[in-house]
Amino acid sequence: MYTEKLRESTGGIISSFFVKKGEIKESDLEGNLQFVIQSFFYLMEAVNEWKNLKEFSIYGKEKNFFVLLYPPYIVGVLLECTANIPLVSLMVRKILETPELS
Repeated sequence: MYTEKLRESTGGIISSFFVKKGEIKESDLEGNLQFVIQSFFYLMEAVNEWKNLKEFSIYGKEKNFFVLLYPPYIVGVLLECTANIPLVSLMVRKILETPELS
């Protein structure tokens, strides 16, 4: 649901994952994410000791990776280099703030 909404609303998204309180809620990334998620927790702990981390980006030659920390969620998005990261950030926040329909 989250990954589909994000892909529909924003261009340039290759895949994404949504983690809530350390548990993977949804993902369309291939492979085992547990190592990646644990790495984010270590990075957040280290950086949050001196600065409140809310988001970060890793820029590559062919793809970018964007992580948004929106407690209790951690959202990771693999992007094409042409993707608009501020728009992705805005759309992730809107998707997480929209109440789920039962």
